[in-house]
Amino acid sequence: MEELELFDWCLWDGHSDTDYILTAGEVDWLPELVVQDTIRFDYNQWKQSRSKASCTIFSAIGAISDLWNYEFSLDEIKEYNDLSYTLWRVQGKWWYTKDAIDMCVKKWNKDHPDKPVAYYSFLSREDEKVNKVISKNYDLNISFNYTKDYVLDLNEDGAIDRANSSESIIWHAVCQIMKDWKKQVKDNYAGSKHQYYPVNVSNAELREAGILHTYAFVILKVWENNLEELKRLERVKTACLNAVEYNSKLRHETNDETLKNKLHELNEYIRNNNLKYIEEMTAKLRGDAR
Repeated sequence: MEELELFDWCLWDGHSDTDYILTAGEVDWLPELVVQDTIRFDYNQWKQSRSKASCTIFSAIGAISDLWNYEFSLDEIKEYNDLSYTLWRVQGKWWYTKDAIDMCVKKWNKDHPDKPVAYYSFLSREDEKVNKVISKNYDLNISFNYTKDYVLDLNEDGAIDRANSSESIIWHAVCQIMKDWKKQVKDNYAGSKHQYYPVNVSNAELREAGILHTYAFVILKVWENNLEELKRLERVKTACLNAVEYNSKLRHETNDETLKNKLHELNEYIRNNNLKYIEEMTAKLRGDAR
């Protein structure tokens, strides 16, 4: 297998304690996606010089593509890439996997409100979850240390057959998928021999060897029942805001100090409980805040 000059550098998975964790029960609940190999979208991050170091972004849009059967145009990819530089990413440099996913999810939801998505995380070594997620045809966003031994192993037969720790060359972000009934990596160099390659060792072994980073991420559709719940939460939010406005008006009109205090307490309760809960649930259902 030919050697490739590598421009990527993924800082790390970027997981934080505020991320939504995908539980075992939720994995069991996930419906299976009907996906054919022929409609998996392949992107080449080398196609534009400005995107050579954007493996984290290509990993995220690749997952969204497979989720919604949607192909991003070069102009759209440029928009995502340029947007990343308005955040804290350094021009032409690396980024955290989670930060790229978070940005892509937010932009996708803004551009495609009729196809909302959200992302969740779990430990990358949890092979039972990993296998269930990819067996249902979801892309699993991972990042890893591209070590010398990893490259040698891949170059031998186009597959990863062992998990040996060695000196890291770069950190890279890709997707794990189910293809040809095997766990495979979907890389971001479409048309090259790195496009797909089987992984014949467990994620737990890869994590133990220090190759795989700690957390993996999965981007999911916000299902129809979530959309109905979002509409209901919006109605409740409107009612709460109307109540706060009415109570504030009444408080300013009355001279009864006891009533003034009660109305103030009631408004504080609505703000700190009802409205806060609505905000948190809306963010979770829409996947547009972490």
